Amino acid sequence: MALIALAFAVAPLITTHLYPLEDQAFPDSPVYADTAFEIANGNGFETRIDEAVPPHEQRLDSELRPSRYPPGFSLALAPFVRFGSNSVTDAQEGGRVMVILLVVVLFTVAWVLGGPLAAAIAALITMVSPFMERSAQLLMSDAFGALLSMLMLLAVTLALKQPRAAPSPASGAPERAHDVRGVVQSGLLVLAGALAGYGVLTRFSAISSLVAVLVCLRRWRNLRLLLVGAIPVLIFLATYQWTEFGSPLRTGYDYYFPGLKLFGWSHVTQTSAPGERVYIFNDRLQGAWMRWTCPCDALGPMGKANNLVFYPAVLLGLYWIYFPPLFTVFGVWEIWRRRRDAATRLAAAIIVLNVAIFVGYYTQAGRFVAPAAYALLAYSAAGVARIVEGVSSWLRGLIRKGRGGDAGTQVGGESIDDGHQRPADLNDASINSSSHTTPLAAST
Repeated sequence: MALIALAFAVAPLITTHLYPLEDQAFPDSPVYADTAFEIANGNGFETRIDEAVPPHEQRLDSELRPSRYPPGFSLALAPFVRFGSNSVTDAQEGGRVMVILLVVVLFTVAWVLGGPLAAAIAALITMVSPFMERSAQLLMSDAFGALLSMLMLLAVTLALKQPRAAPSPASGAPERAHDVRGVVQSGLLVLAGALAGYGVLTRFSAISSLVAVLVCLRRWRNLRLLLVGAIPVLIFLATYQWTEFGSPLRTGYDYYFPGLKLFGWSHVTQTSAPGERVYIFNDRLQGAWMRWTCPCDALGPMGKANNLVFYPAVLLGLYWIYFPPLFTVFGVWEIWRRRRDAATRLAAAIIVLNVAIFVGYYTQAGRFVAPAAYALLAYSAAGVARIVEGVSSWLRGLIRKGRGGDAGTQVGGESIDDGHQRPADLNDASINSSSHTTPLAAST
């Protein structure tokens, strides 16, 4: 059943219509695609798109220039261009693949947390997610950022599982099994660090996931392995920014918007903050649960609440961008139940820090909290599955109890209502020999 649900969730993403790049968000989509094309053709981590010029004024012979965005997403798309038809449209196909992978990884994480029923629930929820559907049609880095975060969470969850070694008569087998598990665990933690580092190479806000994993797995052995994976990627990012912008800490946003204040306390409570509103990822319910934030214009309540209200509302599904309203209440409860588990604390830290970093951000969009949303969705599916399985088990117990009370015990071809054997039932038993066991003794 779970695999059927996964197939139903993936099928629409494979067949959905891809919007032309010129009809997508500018400069995001054209820059990601063109940078992937330039990387695939050996022109470095630059683009011919001038992000300071409107789309209709772009020149096809424009010179190469750095982008405001870090190069991680375009670098991941470059193989699709290189081994495809060597066109920017190949990058769009790569973006679609990333979205499908996000569904598969979410499915896997939910399965690890709550079994096949949880995985099926998570997959089916994605089928009614505006974010997933639109992400497959548009070339945006948000789904890829969530994919990296979920892969990191999966790697840590698997690394921290401690399966018992099966007993073996072979000499030294338990020790060898322990050594293998240690190598696998170390490899998974290095991978988790690399994924966290690559997240920062993709989206600067992913520093929240890197901080989360370092804080939650703070034992020195774990930290060392995580840093072995993360540091090379961070060195690459620092080198890129040094060569492009003159400083390891100077970003493309500093280059294009030197006076822009990206973060500030004033952004936390600012109402009607500048943002995307309904233009990229809309609320499936058209803001029906958030009309109390009005008066609204023709675009509805989306974007009318301040950041302190908006992002928690997104994660509760009050804006149905990722999941139905209040579905994640089950996830909050499930995280609380498992709070002693290190991997669950990591998921909680990803959610909290992802929201915290954007509460003070200068612009507003529901897509910014995609990593938090999918971590919460996995635990919500596990929580719902646990409740469904508990109720099913209780109902089966009631049914068995009811059947046991209605039907008598069948002994010697007779139905006996009181559950005791009659003396006549023992006539055929060999009771004179101590080497035989009577039916009465066998039943006690």
